[in-house]
Amino acid sequence: MVMRFAPLFALFILLAVSCFSQTQEAFTAVSPRLRVGDSWTYRRVDLDRTYETTVKVLRMEVFQGHEAFVLGEEYPDWVHLSWVDRFDGGTLRDYWSQKNSSDTKDIVYTPKLPSMPCPLSVGVEWIVEGGYSGVYTDTEGRKHPFNGSLESMHYKIVAEGKVKVEAGIFEVYQVAMLYRGKLLWHEWFSPNAKAYVKGEAYGEDGRVTISYELVKYAFADFTVSLDESSFTLKPGEAFSTPIRVTSSNGFSGIVTLQAGSLPSGVECAIDNPEIYVEDALQQGMLTVATSPLTREGVYTIFISASGDGIEHATAIHLVIKESTWSCEVTGVDCVVILLLSSILALLAGQTYMLKKLTEKIKLSVA
Repeated sequence: MVMRFAPLFALFILLAVSCFSQTQEAFTAVSPRLRVGDSWTYRRVDLDRTYETTVKVLRMEVFQGHEAFVLGEEYPDWVHLSWVDRFDGGTLRDYWSQKNSSDTKDIVYTPKLPSMPCPLSVGVEWIVEGGYSGVYTDTEGRKHPFNGSLESMHYKIVAEGKVKVEAGIFEVYQVAMLYRGKLLWHEWFSPNAKAYVKGEAYGEDGRVTISYELVKYAFADFTVSLDESSFTLKPGEAFSTPIRVTSSNGFSGIVTLQAGSLPSGVECAIDNPEIYVEDALQQGMLTVATSPLTREGVYTIFISASGDGIEHATAIHLVIKESTWSCEVTGVDCVVILLLSSILALLAGQTYMLKKLTEKIKLSVA
């Protein structure tokens, strides 16, 4: 049995996102890594139907000994899951389930389908082929095993440039897909979007029969903030404030908190420097202490937060001022001070009168 890729749209998305190496630094300049929570929404025109479909990285799990991202997407009639190797991007498995029916197709590739080779450049070519096996479950629950080989598909990067779609303007590589020498698809891959942003399929007469474009996308991320970011201290004083780390678009992972370079006489401590972030807001406590010898001045202290290749930072503005005399009093203290002030004023007045009287006596004697 020989199988062609159908539906092709799902495969193209997987080949695009599977380019990413999670370990090799040479790839990161062209292909940022995938993360659980990343998502892409497309508008697809298929013959007489127009609809939207969203591809999302749902989770990471182990499949047949491989750490794999599980990507999910929903079509008008089907729901599709695909397992993509976390490290080399190869596609391990596809699972299709029909809506309003118990029909399912579970396909495992042997060997796994190769990923897009990186780094990308015009002229790069690759072949997708290999064997597969699976089980089709019909509406009555009967299972039908099958196996075979994929027809060879030839891919080539033919150009690079810019393309405008609803989601924005992207720097792209244009990829041609050929079957037995005949052009089937053109697609435009954006490293910044981490996926294809536009695609066109061609019929026998060369006219476009299927097309899609990226409508929006979102990447898993997190934010870092402080409850307070500006403090004024005297030498020898200290303060504490929470550092808050919040998940965005489904980010999940360990975030490491660290203080940057510190001025002389200032120390920072973070009570929980490694935080596991998942959906809800998490926090650590930052304490900044000064010594009696800390010099006056205005300082900026950066607090960095890093996790799964993402880095963010926030800043504290610290003002150090020497001590000046001041006094805080209660209402009772104010009464006492007023009485003392009155007595002193009275005494001062009497002293002044005595001085004047003495001067008059001296004049009379003279």
